[in-house]
Amino acid sequence: MNTTRKVASLLSKHSFSHHRSSNSLITSRFNSWNSVRCSQVSAKDINHTCLGEPSKKHNTVSKVVNISIYDREGKIHEIKAYSGETLLESMTRAGVEVAADPTCMGGCACVGCHVIISGDYEQKLPQCSEDEAEVLEEAPFVHENSRLACQIIVEKKYEGMVLALPPRSNDEAMDPYFRF
Repeated sequence: MNTTRKVASLLSKHSFSHHRSSNSLITSRFNSWNSVRCSQVSAKDINHTCLGEPSKKHNTVSKVVNISIYDREGKIHEIKAYSGETLLESMTRAGVEVAADPTCMGGCACVGCHVIISGDYEQKLPQCSEDEAEVLEEAPFVHENSRLACQIIVEKKYEGMVLALPPRSNDEAMDPYFRF
């Protein structure tokens, strides 16, 4: 079984909502602004003064939150996040590549850390702020449960959360893996 089918099978076990119905939030092609502004970066590329190792306050086991992330290639990353840090910080520290704009630094100014949250956990998250909703309008392939990882503060109640990185292009969007 190829990776795409394997991941599609795994994702079918989790409930992801469908695309937002609002035409302004569904793009029919990849947002070229995003591809120019937000390039693939790894944990090493981001300023570690902001997204470095967790502080000593995160060292207790009771603050560890296990989260599963499906990347764009269909690989699942089981990460250990810490209560109190942002989901973007957790993902970056764990080496999950996100298309974050290095100048944004988690400031809700780009769509690079756009993630799709499993429907099981969507209701546990606080509501999206007006700023986050406005930024998400610029994101390609927006879903009802799309969020910016920089705006989600990890809490213990997110234990076991499953999320996926959205496609980068129409070619990826045609892949069955991205049909939530």
